[in-house]
Amino acid sequence: MRPLPRTGFAVSFVLSALAGMAACGDTDVSIPAPDDAGADATTTTSSSSSTSSASSSSSSSSSSSSAGGPNDGGLLDARADADADADADADAATADANDGGPPIACEPTAVPDFTFVPPPAYPRRCTDKVIRDVLVECVFDEGTAKGCDDVIDAAPDDCIDCMAGAFDSVPATPLVRYSSDSPFYASTGTCMSNYANETDPNGCAVAFGQIETCAYAACIPSCAGASDDAKSACYEKAIGTVCTKGVQTFDSTTCRAAYTGKTYGFCISGDNPDGGTKLNNLEYYALVTQLACGFDPRDAGP
Repeated sequence: MRPLPRTGFAVSFVLSALAGMAACGDTDVSIPAPDDAGADATTTTSSSSSTSSASSSSSSSSSSSSAGGPNDGGLLDARADADADADADADAATADANDGGPPIACEPTAVPDFTFVPPPAYPRRCTDKVIRDVLVECVFDEGTAKGCDDVIDAAPDDCIDCMAGAFDSVPATPLVRYSSDSPFYASTGTCMSNYANETDPNGCAVAFGQIETCAYAACIPSCAGASDDAKSACYEKAIGTVCTKGVQTFDSTTCRAAYTGKTYGFCISGDNPDGGTKLNNLEYYALVTQLACGFDPRDAGP
């Protein structure tokens, strides 16, 4: 099945993001680059990558061109595509994806105008069990098309609406699919906004979500099959060129300090809130989704 991108927990990705952004002057902050090498639900992410990877937000039931049907946020299509591509992905894993073919452009493409609007935190729309079931069956490699279909049928419609969608959905959602054949990415910006309770459109969390989402939307469709280095270069090139909204805030001294500090907790660090370990991919995706769609664990809930 299609490999799940590793969640980019490294603080180092923040330190390298805007390195190539000459248009905005001297800067050393960078957007995370998704690692498409693949990961399963038990893989612990690493913070060693210099460009780091993170995930991206998006979605509302109303705006995904890849949606598989009403109220599924594109989850059914994503799972069906992943199942159909299983053999091709296995073959590609043993060979150079571009061997003998034309060069992959992997350049930023124009992104339709959108505004990143974070969702409210803990709206009590999804139980922890539903979140985990949807992630396992519809997002991670362990799932099947039938399992995903069954989970979607059993889940409340407003929960699925909350969980997944397109890059320009309003409000943003914790899982976003940037093209019809990409996996879902977790939205670091959505996580940051919810974790720190930041909804200020001029604030650091929203600026991060705007730049992250735009860079992924500009590069993920055009960079399919490209190397991780080429994708990272594309994300950096997109910042300040095709992605300008929010860039001054994103690149400010105040926000750089916040991104590399403890303001946004596990959203950037990947540290387990309970201490001691790094979150694995499934744990990270679940916590990001719980913040945007679930129940506050400090309150009594189902």
